[in-house]
Amino acid sequence: MKDAAKLFVYFFAVVIGGALLAPPLFWSARYVSPFFAKFDFESFFHRALLICAVAFLWPLLRSLRLHSFRDLQLDRNRHAVRDVVAGNLLASLPLLVCSFLLIATRIFILKTAMPWSSLVGVL
Repeated sequence: MKDAAKLFVYFFAVVIGGALLAPPLFWSARYVSPFFAKFDFESFFHRALLICAVAFLWPLLRSLRLHSFRDLQLDRNRHAVRDVVAGNLLASLPLLVCSFLLIATRIFILKTAMPWSSLVGVL
């Protein structure tokens, strides 16, 4: 079986396992303590998905023949600082531009007036 098919089986098993685990988890938590009554079923379903994802991870790694971290054959990133800075810039620049445009076009309005001149002094 190819690795992509194994990954698909893993995702399928996580979703089916989470769907099967969530109702008993939901009912037993409500039976144990009334504290859990404030949480809806969706919260328990998400927790069940996480539990199944962790539980099925070990069989997936074994089927992919990954017995240790060295089996991934990863090398140390020589440009880690540069990559982190570039990633932060690539993530924050579009966010800042879009937020500036939304405020400038008055699609969004700030609740309180911001002293923009004092912001220049901080930078």
